[in-house]
Formats: sequence, structure tokens, C-alpha cells
Amino acid sequence: MKKVLSVLMITIMLFLTMMFPVSADNGEISVYLDAAKIEFDVKPQIINGRTMVPIRAIFEKMGAVVEWDGNTSSAICTKGDTVVKMTVNSMDMYINNQLTKMDISPVVIDGRTLAPARYVAEAFGADVQWSQKNNTVVICSKDVYAYADYPDIPDLGRCYNIPLLSETNENGFKALAYSYSDMANDDYYSYLYDNSALVLGGYAEEVAETRDDMVLISYTKRGETTPRYYVGASYDAYGSMVFVVMIPLEETVEVVENKVILYALDGRTIEVLESEVPAYLNVGWYRTLAETQQIMYAPDGRTITIFKSEVAAYKNAGWYETQSAAQAANKITNNTSNSNNPSADGYYYRTPTGKKYHLDPNCGGKNSYRTSNISGLSPCSKCAK
Repeated sequence: MKKVLSVLMITIMLFLTMMFPVSADNGEISVYLDAAKIEFDVKPQIINGRTMVPIRAIFEKMGAVVEWDGNTSSAICTKGDTVVKMTVNSMDMYINNQLTKMDISPVVIDGRTLAPARYVAEAFGADVQWSQKNNTVVICSKDVYAYADYPDIPDLGRCYNIPLLSETNENGFKALAYSYSDMANDDYYSYLYDNSALVLGGYAEEVAETRDDMVLISYTKRGETTPRYYVGASYDAYGSMVFVVMIPLEETVEVVENKVILYALDGRTIEVLESEVPAYLNVGWYRTLAETQQIMYAPDGRTITIFKSEVAAYKNAGWYETQSAAQAANKITNNTSNSNNPSADGYYYRTPTGKKYHLDPNCGGKNSYRTSNISGLSPCSKCAK
């Protein structure tokens, strides 16, 4: 086994002459989801030994819709058939109404609700790891695995469900060696690795060299021309497959210009070089997702976060840009509903898909909202005749 590994490593070293990017450690906690760094307007932080992260930013990046219930101080997050509810100052988390006890309660800091990263990530079936080396939370979607210290490189050991044989630093590269003898589920394990490589960077694999029984495979990330890492594959004397993953050590590589993600008011994102950022900011792009969003308020106390390009449409549907305006509208609604003429102020009530308008908000049901535009609607036979 040692002889096979040595041959693999020596051969691989002949090919590893490329440059690799590395990120600087500034002491802050970083969070990566499927190899993409998440930007926050309120930074993640350690509280009572737990890494706390803004839940709205995480859940929305995972594809969930987040609603805030101001009456109970709860975040209700929905993705497909899964509904997750977390409440400020409560250790109770509900997943489809099933109770899960957390070991720390969500808290509100600078207007954002922070919750323990592990519970947030695992609520929708994601995998989460902590990189002590990089002070980083590494989150991966279902059927995706990355090395904790290298969030954009698929973890071969976890994908193939095999233990690490050895981890060494040689000639400026980290060498991770594995032995794989159980081929019964090879198709499934290969799928996990290929899927992880695709999701984490759109890697394309290419056989760099075949020598005797050893195959050297390079993995090049989408949009790049130089391989990011290599995998050597061979068989030992007992017929087991031997893998060696070669990853550059940070201290030996050249730092290249970082890329950042910018956000548009309509929800679009774009990845650009740091040097290009000022030009994009001048034409309507923003550094953080929060800058492109707007909280809207309903008279009944509901809130919703939308993109700023949607504000006009929501205002026409009875939402308000400030909480005070929504509360004032609620007072008008209450006074109007108790009078003999509910539409005295010129407002009516309708549902998003309804064909009738109402004078009594209670007649419209819980989904009704206040509006002055009833074009195309007919009066309700119960309350508007």
C-alpha cells in the first residue's frame, strides 16, 4: 500500500505546477453554501460557544420563502413540502409541526434574527461542517459533500463512505489517501462524487496521464483553464482501489484577485472581479442582498421582504413601506368596518384571486387586503349591495 501511494504522489507532483487562489483570514466568520460565500448585513458570530447566523439570508439562499410573524416573533420558512418555524428566545424548532429542541435560542441583533448554524442548515436536509482552520461554516445541499477546509472541493472520503488512510503535506500540497474495497454501491458513490463536483464548481474532469495501472485525473472549475486539484487512482496488491487527492497548501500558493457576488434590484446576481466592482455599482448593482430588498407592512401586522423592483406592485395591493403607515391604515379599517358605510374613505377589500369586492373586510376572509382599485370586480352580494 505504501509503495503504491508513494508512486502516485511522486507522479502527481510532476503535474502540480499551477497557481491556486486563497482567501485571507480576517478573523470574521465566513459562511459558504455549495461553495458560494454568503454576504450578510449582520455578521455571523459566536454566542455561548455556538455559531449564530442570520436565518433569513441562509434560508433564502437555500431556496426557502421566509415570513416573519410579528405577533409571536417567529420566522416561518417554507421550501417545498417542508415548513420550519423558529421563535426568538425559544429553543423549540418545529419542522412540519414536529418539535426539535435546539441547545440555544435564536436572538435578534441589529434587526436580524440569528440562530445556530447547524440547526438552520440541517432543517432542510443540508450538510454542515465547521472549519476551525478558516473560521468558516461550510454548508452543502443534499447529496453534496465538500472538505471543511476546502469548501469548493468535493470530499472523496465522505462521498464514497470510506475512511481517510493518511493525510500528509508534501512539496507544498496536501495528500489525502483512501482505500476503497467495497464496490457494491460504486454507482451510487460515483454519483455522489460527480454531483458534488458539479454543484461545487461545475468541475470538468480530464485524464491527465495513465501510467501502468495508475490514472491521474485533473479537475478544472467552470470558467477556469487551470486544474484546481488532482485525483490519482490505482489498485493495491489486494485488489482495492487506492485514491489520492492532491490539494495545494495555502502558504505555498499565489493569491489572485478575488471574485465577489453583486446583486440587482430584481433579484439577479452576478460574479465579478473585485477590481470591476466600482463600475458595476455605478450602473445599479449592489454589494449586499439587503440593499436590494424592502420590508413591506400590511395593516393586519404581517410583514414581507421583497425586491425593491416589486414595491410599486405591493403598494397597489394594499401593503405599506413603513410600519406606521400600515398601523394608520389599520385604524381607518377598524373605524370604517364599524360604521354604517364601510367604504366612506374610498377603500374596499378584495382577495388576490377574487372576482368580487367587499365593503366588510371580514366578509373577504383572511387573505383580503385593502384597496382603492376595484376595476373589473363586481360587488359582493352579501356586504356590498
